[in-house]
Amino acid sequence: MRSAADEALRHGWLAQAPKLYDRFRGAVNTDFSAARLPGVVVLAKTIGVENIKTVSLAGENREAVKPVITPWGEDVLVPHWDVMGKIVRGSIDDRTLTSEGATVMVVNATGQRGQDERVAAYLRRFLLPPEWITVSGTVPTGTATATGVRAGNAALPPASLTTSITYTGDAAHTANRVAEWLGLPQGRVAQSDSFVGAPAAVTVTLGTDVRIPDDERFLRYRTR
Repeated sequence: MRSAADEALRHGWLAQAPKLYDRFRGAVNTDFSAARLPGVVVLAKTIGVENIKTVSLAGENREAVKPVITPWGEDVLVPHWDVMGKIVRGSIDDRTLTSEGATVMVVNATGQRGQDERVAAYLRRFLLPPEWITVSGTVPTGTATATGVRAGNAALPPASLTTSITYTGDAAHTANRVAEWLGLPQGRVAQSDSFVGAPAAVTVTLGTDVRIPDDERFLRYRTR
C-alpha cells in the first residue's frame, strides 16, 4: 500500500482523483463520497507518505480476528472486538473526543430487555474508553406505543419509537460521533436543558428503530 501511494504521488495521480474515483467506484463498497475528494487530496499532499502510520486491525499475530468459513462458502475474518477495539483506539487519535472526556449512558426505552447492554457493547468497539460507557435501566418515555411490552413476568414500560441523543456541557462532538456510530442523523442530537457548567455527558435513549450489526453469529461458524 505504501509503494502504491508513492507511485501515485510520483505520477501525479492525485490530480486525477475525481476521474479515477468515477471510473473505479463500482468495484468497491464504500461510504466515501466524491465531494470529500478535494479535501482529502490536499490532506494527502500535506501529510506526506513518510508520515503515514499503518496498523493491522488483525493484530501482530492475528489475535484480533477469527478466520471462518460461512455456510455459503465465504472465507471471512471475524473480529474479536475486545481485542480489535484496543487496536482501533490506539491507532486513531480523536483529540476533541479525548478533550471533552464525556461519559455516555445508554437508556433502554425499546420495550425489549437487554438492548441497552447490546448497544453499549457495540459502542465500546469505537474510540471511547470502554469504562466511559454505562447503561441505565428501562425507563418510560413520552413517545410511546399504545401498550406496554411484557418480558418474563414483569411488564416493561411503553416503547419509544425513535432513538435520540442528548448531551450536556461540552459534549457536542462526542454526541455527534455516537450518532455516527449508530447510523443516526444529526437531527437526532440535541443539547439538554441543563445548568451552566454541567459535566460533559451524553445520553442515548434507545427506541425500537435502533439497529446494530449482528456479527456475533459469524463466530459460531467453523474455523478454516
